[in-house]
Amino acid sequence: MRITLLGLVVALIAPGVAAESVAVARQADLPSWRLTATATTNTLITLDVVDRKVVWAAGGGFGGATNDGSVVRTVDGGRSWQNVTPPGGAVDSFRNVEAFDRDHALVLALPIGDEPSRIYRTADGGATWQLVFRNVLPDAFYDCMAFFDDCSTSRRSSPMSPQT
Repeated sequence: MRITLLGLVVALIAPGVAAESVAVARQADLPSWRLTATATTNTLITLDVVDRKVVWAAGGGFGGATNDGSVVRTVDGGRSWQNVTPPGGAVDSFRNVEAFDRDHALVLALPIGDEPSRIYRTADGGATWQLVFRNVLPDAFYDCMAFFDDCSTSRRSSPMSPQT
């Protein structure tokens, strides 16, 4: 798994490797690489590897980029990817994805503009999404979230002012 994960990370943080592609290393006697379509041309910066077959990834809209937000997943070890972006997600910058299995995941969306950050949950592989958290603090900027089990979560914000 380590080789495959490294291959995904390198490709996800190295835009320009190939449009709509992620390099995936195969576990064999000698590592090798292959390119596979990811169902998006956007920059993907966050991923969660559930097991050898299931990986969720997200990103888009970072650093002044013009690309839209995207959430993608594979359930066959990277051979194919599905774009499972939440409705309206094209205007978001997805900062974090936390996946539990092939069907259950959460994404942290930071809208481009003045809208508050949000967390969406899916229980059907991204076919539908439910809003489960909307930031109400005007100066908070949520960067990430972490799960300790299926129920316990932690969200982290950048400092809201120089004094905090």
